[in-house]
Amino acid sequence: MAYVLLRISGYDAPQGLLMLGNSSLPFQLFSYAAISLVYLFSLFSYLKFQRRYVEDAIFAFVFAKG
Repeated sequence: MAYVLLRISGYDAPQGLLMLGNSSLPFQLFSYAAISLVYLFSLFSYLKFQRRYVEDAIFAFVFAKG
């Protein structure tokens, strides 16, 4: 959201990863959306696997006490 506001206010962002040499606004927004999507996917994958490890540790603790 901050990127879009800066872009509208005249901030000229550097070339992005997926712009393919085109610095127009739609390509910059596409680049931002793609990077955000990859970031969110990575974050949720990480949290999913961390939850699994925590559940295994809790079950191991409960069974050890039982």
